[in-house]
Amino acid sequence: MPLTDPDGRVRAVALTAHSDPSERLVRQRMLLLSDAGVRIGTGSDVQRTARELADVAVPAFADICAVDLLDSPPRPGQAGRPGQPRQPSRPGQPGQPSHPGQPGAAPAGGPALRRAAVRTAPDGPPLPQPSGEVLHCPPWSPSGRCVAEGRGAVYTSGDEVVARWAREDPRAAAWIRESGAHSLLAVPLRAGGTTFGVALFGRVRRTAPFDADDLWLAEQLAARAATGIHGAARAQRQHTTTMTLQRSLLPQTLPEQAALDIATRYLPAAGQAGVGGDWFDVIPLSGTRVALVVGHGMRAAATMGRVRTAVRTLADVDLPPDELLSHLDDLVIHLSAEETAGGVGTTCLYDVYDVYDPVTRHFTAARAGHPPPAVVTEGAVRYLDVPAGPPLGLGGLPFESYETELPEGSLIALYTNGLLESRDHDIDDALDKMFAALARPAQSLDTVCDRVLTTMLTHRPDDDIALLVARTRALHADRAAAVSSSSAS
Repeated sequence: MPLTDPDGRVRAVALTAHSDPSERLVRQRMLLLSDAGVRIGTGSDVQRTARELADVAVPAFADICAVDLLDSPPRPGQAGRPGQPRQPSRPGQPGQPSHPGQPGAAPAGGPALRRAAVRTAPDGPPLPQPSGEVLHCPPWSPSGRCVAEGRGAVYTSGDEVVARWAREDPRAAAWIRESGAHSLLAVPLRAGGTTFGVALFGRVRRTAPFDADDLWLAEQLAARAATGIHGAARAQRQHTTTMTLQRSLLPQTLPEQAALDIATRYLPAAGQAGVGGDWFDVIPLSGTRVALVVGHGMRAAATMGRVRTAVRTLADVDLPPDELLSHLDDLVIHLSAEETAGGVGTTCLYDVYDVYDPVTRHFTAARAGHPPPAVVTEGAVRYLDVPAGPPLGLGGLPFESYETELPEGSLIALYTNGLLESRDHDIDDALDKMFAALARPAQSLDTVCDRVLTTMLTHRPDDDIALLVARTRALHADRAAAVSSSSAS
């Protein structure tokens, strides 16, 4: 507006601006929810998701935050869905263990929680960090009521329930009294009809207490974290189930045979998503021969089982290695088409198939996109020049067999590519280390396996590793007999 003097002349201009606090708060809350959608639930780790919730909440929403997860894992027949944390009983209901006075026992009806994350503002009070211990919350405490009732609530430090909680629980006293929090929020972490824990928020520096709108916002943040925890728990269950099935498909004991001394190792990949589908098998054949099989890439464990069964069936009819891989190629194409139609995705198997004859000491091998076998003879390590066939599942490309004679006592090493693909060294360095480990004398094949893995790995592998080490035996002429068709008749 113009500012005029008594004569009506404009001497200045006045500007005024009005801020609507409600609009600013709405905008801040929407930005916080948008940030939560990006930063919460970025991985498949439950602890990480809990920390992400605390990091988003402090200092944008609260001055302190703690995330506590239910400690009791579910079992079949318990409340909650299979594989999810059990929902504790409401106060007065059966189903929750109660042994007051016994060390480690939860108060009657109260949930057992494990602190997963704590966060304070940069200028806020220090709080005890998670140490893995179980927190037993009384059923009447803010956390106990929140978990039992499945809904959040706002408290002040002057509320009787908060004061009683601080008097009777040293951890609560540290969280409430020592932090100086004047306003508290407790909201459940719920997703898929299951309560996973509780999130606690406190305000110390901010003078404004939490209100109903803040409670709604805290519930939205907790719901996003619970969805991430729910997904992480489901991924962990699926990974465990797949690993159990995959291990069941590996040979539990090695078959009796006279051609080779054998030792094996299998290491699953680190992480929840690491199921690479590596496998191996030892198949006795007619005439004291034995077949060695190592495969990689069948991520569907059930599909891996079908391929392993097919290999055994084809080996029983005495197909040469190259012909066996051709038939297996057709099978993998068929299985890949089925999986694609079912939404699983096409898989690819890399395979090596070797046959050793202890009478002639002939070794025959064919491979489908797999690293060639390594052989140690009289202390010298070398790769066998097995033609590099295409990975199974491409179709139409030939496989070739390779034949050689191995002296008695030769060492054969078959492995999957996870052994060579390490983040710590390149492929050439990995090969040098493996060859050096294989070349060193050892009293047992188990020692050889352990030495190779110790030399090659400094941490859990990023991909599955299957390792099969065999030492050749020989059946001399006095232990072998040939029967002609005429004498047999």
